[in-house]
Amino acid sequence: MKTIVIYNTQTGFTKQYAEYIAQKLGCLCWPMRGLYSQILEDYDLVIFGSWVMGGALNHLPRMHQLCRNRPMVVFGVGSTSESEGLDELLISQNHLENTPFFYFRGGLRLEQLPIHHRMMLRSVQKALARKKNPQPQEAEMAQLLQSSFDRVDLSLADALVKKVRELAGEEGIERTAPEAESAPHTEPGTSSEE
Repeated sequence: MKTIVIYNTQTGFTKQYAEYIAQKLGCLCWPMRGLYSQILEDYDLVIFGSWVMGGALNHLPRMHQLCRNRPMVVFGVGSTSESEGLDELLISQNHLENTPFFYFRGGLRLEQLPIHHRMMLRSVQKALARKKNPQPQEAEMAQLLQSSFDRVDLSLADALVKKVRELAGEEGIERTAPEAESAPHTEPGTSSEE
């Protein structure tokens, strides 16, 4: 089964998971920026990862259009810890009921966010901090939004890798590049670090 990992990242956390998954599966890793549907024509399965904000996976509707009914496995990267009901909420809000979905902890790099996102997050942080009886997840978020942090745990992606290997079955995952070229793709003019 020819597989590709497509990712959309803003501050680099999703890219970290995408490159890890691609390396484990021996497949190509491609950024969403500059992606066009012809790239996907040769692939049987698309793994798509994006950052989560306000319960939405950024660029997921566009990815559905580009995939044209091609099977997908989706992962979201957010700043909150995994909590009871979070997966179900994200699956429902993003219409992923028939798609394998995984949530991974990321982090927050405030200094890399556009000013309007920083201002919005600061407002959210203040509102949550003023709340009299916050839910545990709200209290955690109020604390986390005060400064940058990194809670990436790449081993969380092993469950997704296992699921993709199960989907591939006896056919297996087709390696998309010789060993010497198996490094994840980066766009021309960019480094592999964000």
